[in-house]
Amino acid sequence: MRRRNVLGGFGIKHRDSVLVAALLVAIAVLLLWPAGEKRHGDGATERVEALVTDVDNEQVETFGVVNQGEQAVTLKILGGNHAGETVTAFNSLLGDPELDWLFSPGQRALVAVNETDDGLLLDVLGPYRLRVELYLTLMFFLLLVAVAGWVGAKAILSFVFSVLLIWKALIPLCLAGYDPIIVSLGIVATLTGVITLLVGGVSRKGVTAFLGGFLGLLTTCALAMLFAPEFHLIGTTRPFAKSLLFTNPQLDVYRFFIAGVFIACSGAVMDLAMDIAAAMQEIKQHHPAITGRQLFTSGLKVGQAVVGTMTTTLLLAYSGGYMMMLAHFMSQEIPLAVMMNSTFFSSEMLNTMVGSFGLVTVAPFSALVGALLFSHGRQPQPNDAAE
Repeated sequence: MRRRNVLGGFGIKHRDSVLVAALLVAIAVLLLWPAGEKRHGDGATERVEALVTDVDNEQVETFGVVNQGEQAVTLKILGGNHAGETVTAFNSLLGDPELDWLFSPGQRALVAVNETDDGLLLDVLGPYRLRVELYLTLMFFLLLVAVAGWVGAKAILSFVFSVLLIWKALIPLCLAGYDPIIVSLGIVATLTGVITLLVGGVSRKGVTAFLGGFLGLLTTCALAMLFAPEFHLIGTTRPFAKSLLFTNPQLDVYRFFIAGVFIACSGAVMDLAMDIAAAMQEIKQHHPAITGRQLFTSGLKVGQAVVGTMTTTLLLAYSGGYMMMLAHFMSQEIPLAVMMNSTFFSSEMLNTMVGSFGLVTVAPFSALVGALLFSHGRQPQPNDAAE
């Protein structure tokens, strides 16, 4: 007779297979679910790769690092219904180095091809980056499987599911007028549950990581909502925030900003929660007689050691995003007090400190949940690796 465990169902491998199958179905549904460009496109436009064979910069004016005007670009279409045809298009330069690109012969571009009564109309969308993005992603997936095996394969599923859920659910729901904080909490809870249970297994370890991580994210959300008003932020410091607000005036960018605070630290939170859960599982397997209080103390000590480096990791991860801002303030010799009081610095300060605060709370939350779960039910045996 097949033995059932305290979490219900049959063995860990059976539950793991069911979760993987359910995730594959969810990924398939999300892939087919219309969102973004499919909602607005009419199907008449092809977006394909094209080779730049010649350029004409006569109408381009250069001012330092800024280019303005129109660059005439001769393109050979490499894909789609018009592959092999050569067409001249115009690359509009808006004077924004972040968005503009001045092409040279031999480079490749992504173009939108439209058929008109006068022939083909091409819109140059920028350098063609899709192939290298695909190669880099595939290299990452191969390395993940090579290093982590079956766990790495499950991590790939969780990675794909996360991307699709953000693109197909989180963003469209927020644009549709739903509260960004409520939507983001629901999405983050789903992702935390899927990722921790997929990687850690549908087991005490997975449940401990899920509950400990989500409690930490709830704390981060609450702190962001508490302190953001005192920072006098309106949420427009993020890239494209003003453009988004202009095209979607009904959107609450302030609550969008708050949601971004706890979403940004959710990966580190899950990482820490899983570290503590895995350590507590190992302790319980090798010392079945350990008490709940002792297990809590051990989990907390593990958390203390990991938190010491994770908070710095979070700081460095965030700082990479605002190095240019700090360099700008320093190059202008702006006083430190003025810099720290600026809107941009204050928003990053809130993001970093609140995210770090929430990260630290994951340790006691995970240790407490783990102590409760691992101290009840059947005592784990050394061969219960996923239990």
